[in-house]
Amino acid sequence: MLPNPCIFFDYEKIDTDAILNYLDLPLFVKPNSGGSSVGISKVKQPDSLLTAIKMAFIEDSEILVEEFVEGRELTCGVMEATGKLYVFPVCEVKSKNEYFDFESKYDPLLADEIIPAPISESLDVNIKKNIGIPLQEVKLCRSSKIRLYLLIKKKKTLFP
Repeated sequence: MLPNPCIFFDYEKIDTDAILNYLDLPLFVKPNSGGSSVGISKVKQPDSLLTAIKMAFIEDSEILVEEFVEGRELTCGVMEATGKLYVFPVCEVKSKNEYFDFESKYDPLLADEIIPAPISESLDVNIKKNIGIPLQEVKLCRSSKIRLYLLIKKKKTLFP
């Protein structure tokens, strides 16, 4: 089970010591909205946390701090249109950078996106069966779409 991430709305009220007591390094600090990995930092040392937080707040008024989890990265797109849920093929992302950052998302030489992902049929079915739940839970408008990233660690699917 993944620990709950920390979500912050006010830079002035952030206690980095409390974060480090609650979450284990390394951490990801990122803007909570937007996309394309803009403003994301991987924090490996405690003294880098505040700088990463400041950088994320430049991009958004709400940030997310969460633990890094080692594992395979899978993504599966889903969208609702005309009252129907559309689930796309599962994709495995293999970044040649330390993680799937802005640079590796837009430079085809820096990441492989394998579609369909080389996973078992049962895992494929499980992902596709569960992928629509977040979309239905947050009741996004019909034209919205989301991508849910999954991490596979020791043959267990971790839904962040």
